[in-house]
Amino acid sequence: MKKTTFQYFTFVVITIIYFLILSNFFNINFNTIQRLEPNALGDFLAGTFSPLGFILLLLGYLQNSKAIQMQNKELKNSILEQKQLVEISQRELKLAQEQYNNETYKKIIQAQPYFHFSEIHLKSTMLNNFKLIQLCFTLHNSRATCRDLKINIELSEQITSATVTVIELLESNNKVEGNVTLDMHNNNFKHKIFSENITLRYSDEFYNQNIQTFKITLFKENDDPNDLKVCSFFCTPLYESYKLKKDST
Repeated sequence: MKKTTFQYFTFVVITIIYFLILSNFFNINFNTIQRLEPNALGDFLAGTFSPLGFILLLLGYLQNSKAIQMQNKELKNSILEQKQLVEISQRELKLAQEQYNNETYKKIIQAQPYFHFSEIHLKSTMLNNFKLIQLCFTLHNSRATCRDLKINIELSEQITSATVTVIELLESNNKVEGNVTLDMHNNNFKHKIFSENITLRYSDEFYNQNIQTFKITLFKENDDPNDLKVCSFFCTPLYESYKLKKDST
């Protein structure tokens, strides 16, 4: 507003100085103008006010340029603010998505059984005059109830076939005794250490199919292939299919 007033004031001062110059240096006054013929009067007025019109046009252009610059600055600031708001919204959305994924993953975990083995031992059995080995164990579940539990040993160079143990229901904080019958090469143990993978397939509380795999390692008391007495064992979790769902939620 102050700049606009200054421009108008400047224009008035220039106009006064301009007319003083015309009056003093060119001896032009009101009487002289009255004596001019209409054509000459028109030419005089056009020539006299043309510089003033140009100056006024220039001042108007400068005023509009400054106004446009101010608008551009305000527009840039508005765009910057919008970008900042978009970035904040994106961060909030990402945080909300991460929180949702974490909560969903926690629910998935809480819906899974937590298996652990105890009392693992080996014993021999006969079937159709064939000597087979049974891996016996007690399976504990200390978390969610599972259904349609199928337990089997993965086949390997040492194991040619194995039965599948099916347990219809294993409730939370309960245990069940199970065994898997193994058909092994030469029907005996040639090594002191027995290490194989055992797979558990089940339906969780959401009735989703999942898999857990453990490596069971048994240490026999001696190298006698007919002596199945186990002195110690341990189980190592290898694979849990539901954990892969965290990346897909």
